[in-house]
Amino acid sequence: KMNPNAVNQFLKDSDIYTEGEPVFSVAMIVKGRVLIHNEGSNIMIGSGAFLGINDLYLGRYQSTYTAYDDLM
Repeated sequence: KMNPNAVNQFLKDSDIYTEGEPVFSVAMIVKGRVLIHNEGSNIMIGSGAFLGINDLYLGRYQSTYTAYDDLM
């Protein structure tokens, strides 16, 4: 569960956002890596990257964001 306006931690293999859900927040990776995946692609991003920014326009997450490492 994501707490807004706070530093959140996720364990490896936890889903942060799930494809198709309405966008309720965006996040920045402080430490760790995230796998962004959907039917057509797998992308790995790391510290300093933002999650969910591209999904704001449609209002729903277009991919699933999964913690590849323990995250902060």
